[in-house]
Amino acid sequence: MKNVGTVRWRLPTGLPTAESGLAQPTTLTRKPRTFTCRSRAPAAVVAAAALLQVVAARRLCPLCPRGSARAITMPEALAAFRFFLFFLFFSNKKLPAISKKHLERMMHECEEVLERAKIVQVQPEALDKVVEWAKTQPEFAYEPVQRLPFKFDSVEQELNFVCTVGLLSFGSGFDPALERAVGKKHEDAVLFGVIALFISGNPLNAASYTNITQGDVADLFKLPTHEERDTPLPAVTQMQPSELHGYVRQIASTLQDTGKILAGKGAVSLADFVLKEAKCAQGERPSAQRLARALAAAFPAFADSMEFEGAKLEFNSKALHLIDALYLRFRGTDAERFDFSDMDQLHCSADMRLFSILRKLQVITVDEKIAEKADEKQPSCAYDVVYRAAALVAVERLTAALQEKLGWNVNARKVDRGLRLLLQADEHKDTHIVLRTQTQAY
Repeated sequence: MKNVGTVRWRLPTGLPTAESGLAQPTTLTRKPRTFTCRSRAPAAVVAAAALLQVVAARRLCPLCPRGSARAITMPEALAAFRFFLFFLFFSNKKLPAISKKHLERMMHECEEVLERAKIVQVQPEALDKVVEWAKTQPEFAYEPVQRLPFKFDSVEQELNFVCTVGLLSFGSGFDPALERAVGKKHEDAVLFGVIALFISGNPLNAASYTNITQGDVADLFKLPTHEERDTPLPAVTQMQPSELHGYVRQIASTLQDTGKILAGKGAVSLADFVLKEAKCAQGERPSAQRLARALAAAFPAFADSMEFEGAKLEFNSKALHLIDALYLRFRGTDAERFDFSDMDQLHCSADMRLFSILRKLQVITVDEKIAEKADEKQPSCAYDVVYRAAALVAVERLTAALQEKLGWNVNARKVDRGLRLLLQADEHKDTHIVLRTQTQAY
């Protein structure tokens, strides 16, 4: 039988009883109580057992004394039968619920943010133009098989590599400084840095994460943390922190904090944690949503949420990027753990890079009074939550348009990847990316 986790039901008050016969019913005065059954049986079986217990014991609920045998009234029997039908209907539901309701809730909350803020709009006409452009881009909905150009000794070793890259996939705000210093953007800087960690014999486990230093990161990632600058005194220079000093510090602290968390959870590495969380019951397919939530709940580096007027939006951008990488790389070789059944229930990685692309395409427009602030290079911005909400809404609407007008079998993750290809296209190389340096989400 499938393990459905915890089954909860609420016993109502006000059901008629007849201690002295049907002619003189009374009502229960006991307050409502919630009962929990931690059974490994399907919820319908649990409900049926509860119903049989009621009938066999000739009492209404487990709160009643065992000696209080009495006749079961018709309203009580009907109420118990309704409970049974209710749980029978939900017998295949696994708790905590992982369904498209999360995507619908995110979409609804993001639309509400746009409506309240009134500074960003998603333009339907521009969406139609992107749909026409997509016709000429066969790669737009293509799902590539991602493989790295060197051999790993085991699946766990490769998985650890992919997870480490995913953990450190942030720093887009440092791209200009990286290009000036080392001629790379943050994606390449992270990839080459993790490769250096790997070929140096580093096991990429919790212990090595915890013990790494800023100096180690600077040496392995080839990132200068200090530079020589002139002083007011003639012919005298001084070594001062470079533009990348903060980036190196963030990489080191992310690895250190993650290592400590892994050790506290008894996990040897990120791969160990992911494999445990991706494991599912026999006969079930793995859930991308469940794994993304587990990553965000366990590690601050993957937790990506913002608030707007009391509403908390869980973007989890980096966790979803990692889920994408795991799905594309391992779904064919390790389907039991990585052929996720709910990829179409994930939203896009709504970061400032995606917002910038959609704004370049005029799918997203920003109020003129706010536009200049949106373009400013600053560590963070109060409007970022609105910009990211707009990106999520725009991608969901674009996904629906591609499905309806072109008949494509696409989801938000595929559309997300397709839009990011624009950064590599010649006509879009001048896309202005909004830069934020005080975030580890993108």
